[in-house]
Parts: sequence; structure tokens; C-alpha cells
Amino acid sequence: MGGKWLLLKGFIKKERIEFSRYIFDTIVGIIVTLGLFLLLFYGISSLANNYNIGTTKSALVVGYGLFILYIGAYNSIADTIITEGKNGTLEQLYMSAYPFRWILIMKNIASSILGLILFVFIILITMLITGVSLNIDFFSVIPLAIITAPSFLGLGLIAGGLALVFKKVNGLLQILQFSILGFISLPISKSWVLRFLPGTLGTNMIQDIMVKSKNIFSFNFITYVELIGIGCFYLIIGSAIYNICEKVAMNKGSIGYY
Repeated sequence: MGGKWLLLKGFIKKERIEFSRYIFDTIVGIIVTLGLFLLLFYGISSLANNYNIGTTKSALVVGYGLFILYIGAYNSIADTIITEGKNGTLEQLYMSAYPFRWILIMKNIASSILGLILFVFIILITMLITGVSLNIDFFSVIPLAIITAPSFLGLGLIAGGLALVFKKVNGLLQILQFSILGFISLPISKSWVLRFLPGTLGTNMIQDIMVKSKNIFSFNFITYVELIGIGCFYLIIGSAIYNICEKVAMNKGSIGYY
């Protein structure tokens, strides 16, 4: 376990160095992210006012922040495989002292930590710009965000496994990105089936905390059992599909090829 902890520390350090070394790209990325949000926010607000459509601006702010948080965690695995494949270093990672899957997972965790920091920053900035008031209870939100993350990690493993076999899967990645936006936006009050989609239950709980001023103790024990069970289910499914894809790529001898 000590070796894996060192691996995680190494990736966190790498993320921090890249964040500061390429500060111009980082700042531009944040500006673009906020700009897209403002276009979406005021566009939907105008549409709702003109056509008398009910909408919750607070929910839009939280939903966009969660999308930014989880899209990074989801993209990390497939992006690593595609980038390393293009660079011709993927096969070298398989010869590392650490299992390749642990390299992917630790890099994903490091990216998710950076994503959490970005999530907090975006929520605070968008509140300041739009004047939307939210319940800033990160003591409740962050644990729920962490518990919800395995669902999206499972999707990332599926995308990563397919990237190992088919190499170029940009179209699939975009489809799954829009799917994640849908999972975050769906209200579980419409149907009990929706709570079992990846991340939907957890993101609805976070929405309730930040928009309806609930806290981590407002939900019963069964709800937390469901949330953990859903995350484990998608993580197991994602791991199983990744295993199959990895074996196919190894049997074809195509790990090191792009």
C-alpha cells in the first residue's frame, strides 16, 4: 500500500506542477469554462422568463459545477490511454513496477482532487457573478461527491478499455460526456428507476444540500447504502469490461500500437 501511496503523491505533484507551469493555459481554460456557463445560465434564464418555463437558477449553478467535477474524473482514464498511445509510451507503462490499472486509478484520483478544488472555485465565482445564493456546506457536499465518483470512474474504465482495443474513440467519449450531463440533470423524483443511473442519486443529494439547505444528516441510512451500492456496481462493471478489453488488446499484440 505504501508504494501506491507514493504513486498517488507523485501524480498529485505532477498535476500541481502542470497546473502552475502552464498557467496561461490554465487561466484560459477557467475563463472559457466560466464563459460557457454564463452563456448557458443567461440563455436558459431568458428562455424561462420569455416562455414562462419553470427553472431553478441555483440548480443550474450546482449542476454545471458537478458536470465540470465529474467530467474530469471520467475523462482521465481514456485520455491517459489515448495520449500515451499516441506518444508511444503506453507499452512502457505496462512494464512499470506498478500494475497499469493502479497507475490509471491513482492518476484519476489525483485529477479528481484537482477537480474538487476547481469545483469549489467555480461554485464560488458563479455565485458571485450571478448573485445566486447557495448553501455552502462543503462538509456535507465533498463526502457525497467522493462517494458518487466511483460511478463515473466505472464509465471511465469502460471508455479506457475500449480505447485500448479501438485506439480512437473520440465519438464515444463525446456521447458519454453528454450522457453524464443527463445523469447529473435528471430529477430522481420523476421515477424511482432514475436513481440507479450512474451518479444520479448522488448528484440529486448534493443538489438538495446546496439548493434546499439540507445537510449530510438529512438522508436516511438506506439512501447511503443505495448510493454506495450503485457506485460499487458501476465500478465493478467498468473493471470487468476493462479486463476483457485489455485481454483482447494483449492477445492482438496491439497494446503498444496506435
